[in-house]
Order: sequence, then C-alpha cells, then structure tokens
Amino acid sequence: MQKKRLSAFVFSLLLSVSSLVAFAPMVTNAASCTWTGGGSNDDFSTAANWSGCTGGGAPQSGDSVTINNAGPSSLTVTDDQTGVSLAGITLTGSAGISVYIEHPLTITGDITAPGSSNSVSYNIAGDITLGADVAFTNVGLSTVTSPPTGNGKTLNLNGHTLDFSTNSNYTYGTIGIDQDITGNGQININVGDQSLFMEGSNTFTGVTNIIAAGDVTNLAHNVQTIYGSSTIVIGADATLSIHAPASLTFSNPIIVHQASSNNNVYGNQLIVWNDTSNSAAITATIPNITLQGNTRFGVNETFGGVTVNLAGIVSNGYCIQYGDELNLDVSNFQNGPAGCVVSGTSNTVKAPNTGFGKLASTPLLTVAVTSAAALGLMTIRKRQLAVKK
Repeated sequence: MQKKRLSAFVFSLLLSVSSLVAFAPMVTNAASCTWTGGGSNDDFSTAANWSGCTGGGAPQSGDSVTINNAGPSSLTVTDDQTGVSLAGITLTGSAGISVYIEHPLTITGDITAPGSSNSVSYNIAGDITLGADVAFTNVGLSTVTSPPTGNGKTLNLNGHTLDFSTNSNYTYGTIGIDQDITGNGQININVGDQSLFMEGSNTFTGVTNIIAAGDVTNLAHNVQTIYGSSTIVIGADATLSIHAPASLTFSNPIIVHQASSNNNVYGNQLIVWNDTSNSAAITATIPNITLQGNTRFGVNETFGGVTVNLAGIVSNGYCIQYGDELNLDVSNFQNGPAGCVVSGTSNTVKAPNTGFGKLASTPLLTVAVTSAAALGLMTIRKRQLAVKK
C-alpha cells in the first residue's frame, strides 16, 4: 500500500514539473540590433529598420542597438516604443546622429558615440532611467520638445552610477546634460578639457564627482539646483564654476582635492562668476568646503564685483591660491585659510575656457566619501583613469 501511495506521489510530482516546463515562458538571449533604415520612417518600432534583433523584428527588452550614419547629412531617429529597456546604444559613423526618446526608456548598458566637432554631434534626448551603472561617452543629453510629440526631460539615477565622459575624439569644446536629474546615485564627470553645461532643475542626491573638466557650470542660472543635494568632489584637474545672477549661498558640501602640480599653468578649481544683468556687485557665501590639499580659487568680475565668503570652510591645514584669473589676489575672499602659491603655478592663472594645460596621466581619484546621509550608503568607486595628454 505504501509503495502504491509513493508511486502515485512521484507520478503527481513529475506531472506538475512537466506542466511547469510546458507552460513556462521561453527565455531568449538578448540580441545586438543594427540599424538598416530600410523602413518607410525613422521609428524604432518599424521592423524593416533593423536586422539582428530578438525575434527578427524591432528591438526587444534586453537588446542593444547600433545606429550607423555614414552621411552625408545628420540622421534623426525616434524611439517610439513603450516599455522596452535597452542594454546599450552605440552611435557610429561620421555624420552625426540624434536619438529622440518618445516614451520613458530604461537603459542598462553604455551609450557611446565616436566623437563630436563643430559640425558633427551625437545626442540622446528624452526621459532616461538607469537600470544599472552605465557610461555615456561623447554623447550629449538633451530634452525633447519636438520632434517627436514627447516632452521628456528627466534623467533618473535610480540608485546607480553614471560615468559621463569624452575622449580625444571629442573636440567640440562643450557638452551638456539638459535633463532634470533625479533619484539617488553618483555622477562621475571626466570630460578632459571640455566644458560641461548642466541646465536642469536637479533634485538628485549622492555624489557629483568631477574627475577632469575644463569647466563644469550652470548655463540657465539655476546654480542653486544644478547639483541637487549631492556632495561635490572636485578633482585635481577639474574646475567648478558658480555663475551667480545675484548674491547667493551655495550650500552643497564640496570636497576639493590637491590641485595639479605639473609643469603647466592650471586654472582655478573653483571660480565664482558675476552674472548680473546690471553690473551690481555680489557676495557668494560658500560655507561647506573641505580641503584635501592645497588648491586655487578665483573669481570673474567681467560683469561686476565679486566677494566670496568662505566662513565655515574646513581647511585641514591646507592653503588656497586666491586670484582673479589674471593675477594672484586675496582681496575678493573673506574668512578663508592662508593664501599661498600652489606648486606648478606661475604668476598668471589662465582664465576658464582658454585651456588649462595638460591633464595628468596618473590615477586622479583616490578619495572615498562615505557619509551615509549624503550618499545613501554609496562610496566613490576608485577608478584607474588614464586621461590622455
């Protein structure tokens, strides 16, 4: 009797397992889709525009896409799909590409382009959510108004890290992140001697890690929201510009590394600009600075006088080379640590956007910011960054 009961139980179990197998959804490997442009429009959802996608049609969730444009004119394509996440976007060719995202897109892999110049650019526009740590290389991020019909303007870090960088093929001079940046996470900025403009009204928390940049600045006078509530880390070869349309208090925590000391002249790591419309003098109060080495701070008074109040700074025994970008001058600064001349600097400090000398080829990032409140238990990843001279 026991044998019969056991046999019946085993039979029932095997039947259940076989039923699960029979009705389980098929799991397919993600594919690499290649844009052919063979359809009657430039939409992602048109199967004739693609080859190699999962199922032989348009891209499916988990696929990565490659879009090539050999020219002669620039190409604009529209991701009109809903609910499809992509494992990466690669833009190739020599004539420029713009990808408009009509509906919110989750991206789990890198977005890359070959580079940009004065006549060629590669841009992604629309609502983007990070589904993993990703790297964007040589790609500008824009908002969508028209075309198409969407109105996407959000970049959600979603607990992940965005590595935003350019390489030696990017020669345009500026690159932008136009979206409103939300969520918790980390942005690593490594754009060499390019200027990065951030235009959104940002609310993100975590870290803005400026590894290398000729200038990182606010273009739309939203200086007090540009970095959300993030901690800003200024690397040895980076410049943070604060463009002030009026007197203000800039409250983000700022950590400043030792300034570069190669044989060339370097610009300031922090610059406060007077961007008033009436040439009125301004005071910028920046209370939450922590020095991790000797540094250079400057001002730009093209449109009026600037006073920088550093009351609250934690100097850790380090000093600041104060200047107005053309001469060493402490008169614009109040309540800061002792002034000094940083090793490797001559008596003339170059103005922003006119070149900051060669970039170091040694690892730049060695600090770990571990404040749970500021980072949401995240830490800066130590990266081996060889920045091309």
